[in-house]
Amino acid sequence: MCFTIFLIPLKIIISLCFVGLVLGGFVAIIYGVKAGRYDLSQVTRMPERTIVLDRKGNEIGTLHGENRRSIANIHEEVPRYMIDAIIMQEDRSFWTHGGIDPRGLLRAVAQVFKHHRTTQGASTLTMQLAKNTYNHSERSFDAKFTEMALARRIEATYDKETILTCYINRVFWGHTFLGLKQAAHGYFCKEPRDLTIGEAAMLAGIVCSPNEFSPYRSMSSAKIQRNKVLKLLVEHDKI
Repeated sequence: MCFTIFLIPLKIIISLCFVGLVLGGFVAIIYGVKAGRYDLSQVTRMPERTIVLDRKGNEIGTLHGENRRSIANIHEEVPRYMIDAIIMQEDRSFWTHGGIDPRGLLRAVAQVFKHHRTTQGASTLTMQLAKNTYNHSERSFDAKFTEMALARRIEATYDKETILTCYINRVFWGHTFLGLKQAAHGYFCKEPRDLTIGEAAMLAGIVCSPNEFSPYRSMSSAKIQRNKVLKLLVEHDKI
């Protein structure tokens, strides 16, 4: 009798799992087709302002366009602790996942059920890159699933170093600063390679909400974010 009672919920669980797998496969097919309509070459295109030079080749100003200066070689232009700081802050499983972090996805789904929208950002750097590349501003199941499918396509098309380079070149860092190079100039008047560990940690710390944590807006908030990232770097033996 007890064994029979136990089998009833077990059958229900198995049935629900089967239904979930079928629905999951159906959703994957739909959004895979949808993601296939996007032009992936846009991922590596980084619009910049036109730079005006004088007769001697010195920069004297810029004209229209996005306030971005792109980094071409991440290993030569960006210190390792800057890369580690971004990954520790934004996506610690970046080097191992295929574009989607299951744990981050579950957190985002839970937030949708709780608040009827996603209160957390994209789960991975690749999903954030997809969102920023195609200017997805909507926070919904549809947007999240589309970003997931795009992240899978991006991971299948580009290697991790290219994805990370595109991310740091495209991400918004507050005010009008697009990309790490412009952020380093805007906040510290430096090239990324010349950033100190503390400055790198601050930039990594504010990227999740740059308008809120910008040192121009609140130095105390920026320092709190910097210290959080420094703590993460120490805890993971990066510095």
